[in-house]
Amino acid sequence: MHSDIVELNPNRWRILAACTLAAMVPAIGLSMIAFIAPSIQKNFGVPSSSIGMLVSIGLLVLSAFILGGGTLGDIYGRKRLLLIGLVGSIIASILSAAAISFNFLLGAKALAGISGALVSPYLWLS
Repeated sequence: MHSDIVELNPNRWRILAACTLAAMVPAIGLSMIAFIAPSIQKNFGVPSSSIGMLVSIGLLVLSAFILGGGTLGDIYGRKRLLLIGLVGSIIASILSAAAISFNFLLGAKALAGISGALVSPYLWLS
């Protein structure tokens, strides 16, 4: 007789922690601009309208590349692209912290958006 008992994965808590971390890294990186906006304006001498552009660039790039990220994951493997996306998010955060100009910061936020597009598709498919 067939049993309806489902065997639980013994690593389920580690998997949950990894997925939670993977979801938070790009989101935190893209949302930190709201907290550091006054420092960006002061250090780079940009108007407040440029801060809005800085917030939008990461989300725009993420939205533009998310379907491509899913396709690449299907071709090359979801785990590989997830790890590449997480490393890219960390590199984008380091570049953002070391930005020497506003344009450099825009590029770092665009990289964060691309990295987030590599991470995001797989969190919803699992």
